[in-house]
Amino acid sequence: MPINSLFLPVIQRSLSAQNIPLPPPTRSASSRLDYLDLALSSHGLTRQLIKAMHAPPDEEVDTTLKVLDDILQAAEAQSADLFSQSSVEGLHLQKALADYIMKSEPVVDHEVCQALNVLDQNCLTPIHFKADSAGCWLRLRQVLHLSNDGRLARYLHNTKNIALRSVICVAIPTLLRQMVAYFIESGLETCSASKMTRMTLALFAGTVPLLLNLGGGIRDYMQGTATALTQFARAFNVVISSAALIAAGTTGVLAGLASTLISFHAYSVLRECGQSIFRLSDNTQVHLGSTLGTAALYIPNQIGTSSAMSYLASPSGAAAALRDCTFADTVINDLSRAGLNTPGEILDAMVFSGLNSLQTGTELRNHLEVGLPDRQQIFNTLFNALAARTALMNTPILTASSLETAFAHYFDDTTLVQLNDILTSGVLGTLYPLFVATVAGRDDTKKSPIDSDC
Repeated sequence: MPINSLFLPVIQRSLSAQNIPLPPPTRSASSRLDYLDLALSSHGLTRQLIKAMHAPPDEEVDTTLKVLDDILQAAEAQSADLFSQSSVEGLHLQKALADYIMKSEPVVDHEVCQALNVLDQNCLTPIHFKADSAGCWLRLRQVLHLSNDGRLARYLHNTKNIALRSVICVAIPTLLRQMVAYFIESGLETCSASKMTRMTLALFAGTVPLLLNLGGGIRDYMQGTATALTQFARAFNVVISSAALIAAGTTGVLAGLASTLISFHAYSVLRECGQSIFRLSDNTQVHLGSTLGTAALYIPNQIGTSSAMSYLASPSGAAAALRDCTFADTVINDLSRAGLNTPGEILDAMVFSGLNSLQTGTELRNHLEVGLPDRQQIFNTLFNALAARTALMNTPILTASSLETAFAHYFDDTTLVQLNDILTSGVLGTLYPLFVATVAGRDDTKKSPIDSDC
């Protein structure tokens, strides 16, 4: 039953059903191919179908019908049952898909799935149907019902974009962060670097967020985009970063954190540069309630992530270099940390977007764009996103290390590691709203800062 045989005579199938491997004619009904196997064997066609359904120009929709024709013909060949050759409902489906092409109406994706569902409900009923010989059509029905769920399709679309972007902008920078820390610490150990040298490097890394936030505040003022919220967020970033830097210097841990601080700055630069190229935006607005809720949930998120890294992926980075581990010995732990950090950030991005969507009452639909940033986006990345992230990275490291030193006389090493993870996560959650305010800037009522938060 070709879909386009009556209403689309001008469209010729460029894809043949011979592209899909069919079983021998003698194959029994009990061993017929189910739809999942069919989808696997026609993977290329399925990808073209999905692409066409998400891009509705005439050329893409033409491809959709051709691919559907091949898939359904191949699926029909797998069934031993007889089907009606003159189904009125089948002609209705042909007309619906033909109108979709000829009228070029802008429709949402799930409307095409609804048209496919007509085939499931009316055309895929065999004349001699037996409960124990349903063939591939029952499985096809399940797939069509799944595709017809608009909300599920939207959830999968949003999750796919967040996950894809996080793998590129979180997993890879995390892996490189651990490598940078290892090589810097190894170099300092090999050269027998003095405490003054380490202190100089640590002070440089500690002042980066101060300079970026001060520069961003001046830029906002000169452009007339400064608000009370953004100026407060930047001022608090400067104050809290300075206090953490002074505390680390007073307790004597600052020099030992040089390689770690530099590696986290490298991570921040790589992540923000990646996110400026792979831009993720959505149709929600940033609100105080959803931001505070996300910040509260970010604390247990990071406690779980940090604890998993401590127990499953240690030593790594600078700690591995101090233990005289070879680089080959740390690769698995570095990869493990990248793999553990990425799901935590994916979950954070989903919670942030989801809570904003719930508070505004809008259906969340994000969009992933890939391209080089323009001049405005580059400066926003430097003075908003990077200023916020370097402060967010520096402060917990300096604060937790200082407090860990103060508690060293009262707890054993295992407990100190646990305390460090909890303190770091607590500071991250506390600074989270300031991070969002700095990233969003003047446009906090127009655009979600998910571009730099996930």
